[in-house]
Formats: sequence, structure tokens, C-alpha cells
Amino acid sequence: MVKERASNDDEDLCRRSMESLRNTLHAVSALGVEKRVCDEVGRRLAMLENMWTTGKLSRPVQVYTDVLASALSDRDCDLAHDMHLKLMLDHVSEVRQWMVGVKRLIQEARNLPQNPSKAETAGPAEAQETEHSPDVNKSEKEDDTTVDETEWQPLKISDPAEDSMIQNVLSDSG
Repeated sequence: MVKERASNDDEDLCRRSMESLRNTLHAVSALGVEKRVCDEVGRRLAMLENMWTTGKLSRPVQVYTDVLASALSDRDCDLAHDMHLKLMLDHVSEVRQWMVGVKRLIQEARNLPQNPSKAETAGPAEAQETEHSPDVNKSEKEDDTTVDETEWQPLKISDPAEDSMIQNVLSDSG
């Protein structure tokens, strides 16, 4: 998928990526995400677009950002998160100014309903697995406060080679 995207024209890649990211921002905004959060994400996306159009992003960053944007458009937040991690690990100096906005967009996009075209092709088990209910791990205490009882899971990278490399680095530093 990444190699296919690398052959596209820079302008087209930027236009398509920014359109996907803005559409996702519009969708999360419609869910009722705070205006100040949406404004901040929008500001970070404008920063991304400016860096892209002024030639400050390398080709790999452009391609991985396009994959990330396309994944968000398809409501594949796991792939978008993997691309976010790849960009942060391999290209932090290029993405650090705007990636915080994209990360928040991914986080908020997890609350969006599944993409209808993807839901039709997914079987019942897959559809259940990808659905997200933001209140599923929350309970109320006696004083009406909400407690998040989500269990933290270790980070898993889709690429076994990258996962192995990261685990080695983590075990050496500990």
C-alpha cells in the first residue's frame, strides 16, 4: 500500500491527505468534541499543510501521512495509530509540530461509527471487534463521579520486526 502511494504526484497526495484529515475532523466535530479541541487540531493540520506545500516534509513523511489519513477516512484507527508511531519514531524532527493534533484526531476518531462500506464487508465478529463504545469501561461511584476502569495493555506494533526491535530497546534500558 505504501509503495502504491509513493508514485502519486506531491500535490495530489497533499490534497487527498488534507481532505481526508479535514473530513475526519469535521466528523468528530459533529460528535460534539469541544470547539477548542477541534480548533487546535485544525491549527495543527494547517501547520502540516503549510510544511507540506512549502517542501519541508520528506517523501517518506508525505507517504506515511497519506496512509494515515486514508486509514482515518476508512475508520481504521489501528492502522492510523501505527502510522503515527512510525512517523514519531522515524521522523520526529519533521512531524513534532503538528503530530500532536493528528494524534488527538486519531483518538477522537475512535469514537466515530464504523465506516459503512467497511461494515458491509466485515463479518459479525469483525464488526463487534471494531465497534467502540466510549463508556464501556466506565462505572459510577456512589458520589456520582465516573471512574475509568480500562486495563492498560502493552503496546503492540503491527510489524513483528519493529515490535521486536522496540522490545529489545526497552529491555536494554530497563
